[in-house]
Amino acid sequence: MDASNTGLCALDTSRREYIRLQYSDEECAELQSGSYQNSINVREIQSAVLAALLWGPHWQNASPTQPTHVQFHIDNMSAVSWASRRYSRHPTAQLYNRLIAMVELKYGLFLTAIHIPGKLNTMTDAGSRAWTESHPLWATWSDLSCAWTQRVGAILCSHALARSSNMKYNANWKQWRRFCKLMGWHTWLPDSGRASSNKLIYFVIYLWKYGGNNARRGNQHNTIQSKLSSVIWYHRRYCGLQLRRSPQMTILLQGIKRMSDPVRKKQPVTPAFLRLLRRSLNFTQPRDRLLVGSVLIGYFFLLRRSEYLAIGKRRSLYCLQTKDVFFADSNGNQVTASSASAITIGLRGAKNDQYGRGSWRTMHHLAIDHYARSEP
Repeated sequence: MDASNTGLCALDTSRREYIRLQYSDEECAELQSGSYQNSINVREIQSAVLAALLWGPHWQNASPTQPTHVQFHIDNMSAVSWASRRYSRHPTAQLYNRLIAMVELKYGLFLTAIHIPGKLNTMTDAGSRAWTESHPLWATWSDLSCAWTQRVGAILCSHALARSSNMKYNANWKQWRRFCKLMGWHTWLPDSGRASSNKLIYFVIYLWKYGGNNARRGNQHNTIQSKLSSVIWYHRRYCGLQLRRSPQMTILLQGIKRMSDPVRKKQPVTPAFLRLLRRSLNFTQPRDRLLVGSVLIGYFFLLRRSEYLAIGKRRSLYCLQTKDVFFADSNGNQVTASSASAITIGLRGAKNDQYGRGSWRTMHHLAIDHYARSEP
């Protein structure tokens, strides 16, 4: 691994993967000023930390009693000493050492470092510097890395879609592959020309007529749009090809939209419905109490069913948990139910929370009292 004033690079020779990180213009200007906080020694160990965080899960040994020994080859003596001894007076290096120790503990690794002469560190030296074709080391980097895979790019691209969307796109892509096999075509379209556009048109017609399902029932307009977008996204993601919808495709989709069934919208839950539900239930029965409680939680906290209910036998990872619900006073402090003026719930995620940030929602007693008084 190696670092420079413009970026860093790390290699995993066993997997033939590399990590490259280019610094922004602001970061480069700060480095040129000779900042102690981001000295070259710190940047050298930074590449080791990044490699440990990204490749740690793959280095993990199946046996919990036998840690995997991974050795970093660094051409900076200070970084080698810091990473090996886990000791430094530099505050940033101390942080990086704690991260390395955390990776060791989490994945059962034993990480060490040894020095490699700079003249032998050819590939990473070029990888941390050659960011443009005009750079003197560009040819060296291109020749040595042509058969390698960039790890960071693959990770970032894999998170371009939400998990649920990724599963849906994958299912749609498999249907496209089956259609291409049926037609005797190659799965990947070569370009965005007329021939490729015609193949997409044939796929749309097939979906409208047969749907690609066991019942051989044609798909509606929205479903066809989703499957077509999946095919276009896969070509953009893996081929760097932006397929375009031709005018004929646009007209065809407009016709399908007119011939598709209208969207059946679900009716909203109203206070009148809640009052009717309450009058029809027997609160001496645990099942009825659970039913009305679930409906009220979803109504007042505006929850999707996946956020607080099991769907079939499956519960979402972000489903509401008992420990994330508490009674609070007017200042937001946790109190007992008898002295509470609000209820707060914590959501670890949501269907549309692509970044997994979660959220907290609070419902004050006024809304609940209003519902309680509304029953005749």
